[in-house]
Amino acid sequence: MAIRYKVEQAKIGFGTEKKEAYVGKIQLGMTVETEMLVEQVSLRTGMTQAQVKMTLDNMTESILHFCKLGNGVRLGKLGIIKPSISTGSHENADDVSVVKLKY
Repeated sequence: MAIRYKVEQAKIGFGTEKKEAYVGKIQLGMTVETEMLVEQVSLRTGMTQAQVKMTLDNMTESILHFCKLGNGVRLGKLGIIKPSISTGSHENADDVSVVKLKY
């Protein structure tokens, strides 16, 4: 099945200078739960579900470890998982601080 998307009208821009434009937005299917992923990987690899679950749990902890050190982690064709921050915008550099840290 192909990825489905719809076209929506949106306001694009920064500050008060916003324009109307059309953008594509993905229409997600269901969220695959961990158990379903474990079952699929087990069927494809011949590993037991317990081995797959243990591997996923340890991979998750390892990715978090590297992200907490400020590193990105390349996951093959999936891309790169990297930490990010949210800050407010301020006129003075000294006023900028991290509001939210995400891994």
